[in-house]
Amino acid sequence: MLQVAMFVINNFTNDARVHREAATLADSGYRVTVIALKDGNTPAEETVDNFYVRRINLLTRSLPRVPGFQIFKYLEFIICSVFLAVRIRADICHGHDLNALVPAFVAARVLKAYLIYDTHELATGQNTQRRRIWGEMSLWHYMERWLIKRVHLVLTVSPGIADELAGMYGIDRPQVIMNCPPYENVTRNNLLREFFNFNKKDVIVIYHGVFGPNRGIEVLVESFVHIPKGYKLVLMGPDNSFKGFIKNTVRNLNLLDRVFFHPAVPVKDVVKYVASADVGTFLSNPQIKSQQLGLPNKLFECMAAGTPIVVGTICRELVLQLGVGVACDQNSPVSLAEAIQRLTTDSNLYHRVQQSAREYARSEYNWQAQGRKLRALYEMLQHESRRPGIS
Repeated sequence: MLQVAMFVINNFTNDARVHREAATLADSGYRVTVIALKDGNTPAEETVDNFYVRRINLLTRSLPRVPGFQIFKYLEFIICSVFLAVRIRADICHGHDLNALVPAFVAARVLKAYLIYDTHELATGQNTQRRRIWGEMSLWHYMERWLIKRVHLVLTVSPGIADELAGMYGIDRPQVIMNCPPYENVTRNNLLREFFNFNKKDVIVIYHGVFGPNRGIEVLVESFVHIPKGYKLVLMGPDNSFKGFIKNTVRNLNLLDRVFFHPAVPVKDVVKYVASADVGTFLSNPQIKSQQLGLPNKLFECMAAGTPIVVGTICRELVLQLGVGVACDQNSPVSLAEAIQRLTTDSNLYHRVQQSAREYARSEYNWQAQGRKLRALYEMLQHESRRPGIS
């Protein structure tokens, strides 16, 4: 039984992609261990869906969250995670995102193991890069350029990012494993309607995900100034400082009776909650290259739920091609309001879009299909002529 060590630099509680990949491989006969970070609310060790999770409790965790101290935390994680991978004698080291590729690379060299780079975003084009100093951005770019040519398999989440990486670094086009949820026959339900005690005739629009800038949340809230009172907006996601900013915006626009906040729900329940809304949304800022080229989880979750989606510039072409939603100018609250109303007042359009979403989710855009591809790639990797440990 081959040992797989997956490296992630988070606490592995809401990382749906890593969870699905680990479970798929475990069900296929691999012995999978996810190496993650421990925080105050997570156990050091646990077994989840037939795979193991080992979390590292950093001694340097209490140091300030500033660049000068973060490097010590990162170095400690590298040392401890490599030690864990060596202890389980990993045959395959699978690094999720660029920061986790570094310890995966070190472990693979020590163990002469296969190395996989699984980039969930375009590492040099993420939203957080705007807050980084230019020197740090350049360092990560050159590190990726050097490391990506020393891995045995590169995975990513969308054709756009795959093409970009191939062009940037002169490598074979990475394999695409999309972040689709498992297909289930999800039916419409009243989870949100009952939670907020909405009227049966109210139209529910949902945003689900992280609260942060460049995600179009402010425009979405402001659009409700231009939408009739029979519409309700639910913003669902974990608490953070930006969520507080949005709450103040809602208060200032006198929309407290129109806009509601729901806490984050477990990954396995997201599609069920989306299925209780009438319209989904994805309005992220197209200036961020990683998002320009990516395919958002929200799109696949709305499709799986049979909930038509309103999008801006990002993934507009795919949404219109598949007929699973409508598009708007994501910078214009008026345009967004018109798109939401057009979708929900034209019953023929709404049911046609809803049917298309369900059909594509059932036939192609589901984790069962993506998981089969992942298993096939792992099997091909073991017949790779370029042996582990060779530059």
